[in-house]
Amino acid sequence: MRLPPKDGERIDRERTVTFSFDGRRVEAFEGDTIGSALYAAGQRVFSRSFKYHRPRGLLCCSGSCPNCMMEVDDVPNVRVCAEPVREGADVRPQNVFGSLDRDLLSAVDKFGGPFTPVGFYYRTMIRPRWAWPYYERFLRRVAGLGHVHKHGRRSGRYDVEHRRAEVLVVGGGRSGREAASRYAAEGRQVVLVDENPYLEIDEGDFEVIAPACALGIWEGGLVPVDAGRILHRFRAEHIVVATGAIEQPLVFPGNDLVGVMLPDAVRRLVDDWAIKPGERAVVVTADEDGREAAGRLRRAGVELAGVFDLRRERIREIAAHGRKGRVRSVELDGLRMKCDLLVMSGGRQPAYSLLAQAGARIEYDDERGVFFPAELPPGVE
Repeated sequence: MRLPPKDGERIDRERTVTFSFDGRRVEAFEGDTIGSALYAAGQRVFSRSFKYHRPRGLLCCSGSCPNCMMEVDDVPNVRVCAEPVREGADVRPQNVFGSLDRDLLSAVDKFGGPFTPVGFYYRTMIRPRWAWPYYERFLRRVAGLGHVHKHGRRSGRYDVEHRRAEVLVVGGGRSGREAASRYAAEGRQVVLVDENPYLEIDEGDFEVIAPACALGIWEGGLVPVDAGRILHRFRAEHIVVATGAIEQPLVFPGNDLVGVMLPDAVRRLVDDWAIKPGERAVVVTADEDGREAAGRLRRAGVELAGVFDLRRERIREIAAHGRKGRVRSVELDGLRMKCDLLVMSGGRQPAYSLLAQAGARIEYDDERGVFFPAELPPGVE
């Protein structure tokens, strides 16, 4: 359900885009992602889990999880929650036998649990040895995350550019912009890279590449940057990693049900795409992000069954209950509340993966309950 127009939304309601999803026509607005358009059209199940084929719905809406991976124009494993809509796109579910809502392979979850423990295929299908190639082919078909089309048409051109940068800044948030402006003011040649397709930077004497993703940091300051149809291979004298933080889920039975979301997903659905996330919600949070999400839901017309702040309330047991893979109620220390949306927030974790890959030493902070980079390699800030 779309909300009334308001300032700051990313969609342009005057310009519509049409694409197909599993053979049916879906209308969206320019500024939507494929995921937001499908959610607005009533789609709630976006993928199936790798092994047991449990239904998965939108969780983060930022491309940080695998819950929304689909096949788009014959390209597998596209995170549709972060993929902008485009006219005529052909979107299809993957890793299903039947449809997303009625996947016949979900029988593995209902009946196969005791017979399919972790790594069962390596222990039960090795005899006779000549049959393993047939077992392997079957397992890959039912547990894969998409198929690369061998005879797919080569319809696009992709180029590689070899470039140098005195300072390469990864991340276009407040810290990244400040670092880029500081080094540019010193007369350094600065390039800033960010994944956000809506990134707008008016000030600063530095180059901006967005949307683009830094793939890693290798010796010699080598940073490959994926910018769609161009792969920039940067050699940087100095690298600034300003990738921010990632929302963490809470761990409890049922936290993988469709309808369980993180606060940033609520923010994007409501503020960016003007979509009402649900009808009745419960919020369980360990930080201010959850409380902000509760206020946002209230303003969007969602009924709040309860807001529980784990910093102030001693809740010992949390469990979400569902039907057909979708959340229907939440139980907190015996108090059961009906809902179709559960917003959970376990705080934020520094996004240190690039630093760890570059060779930084990562340590655990008991007081804050997060891992953080304690020792950085030379030339990385």
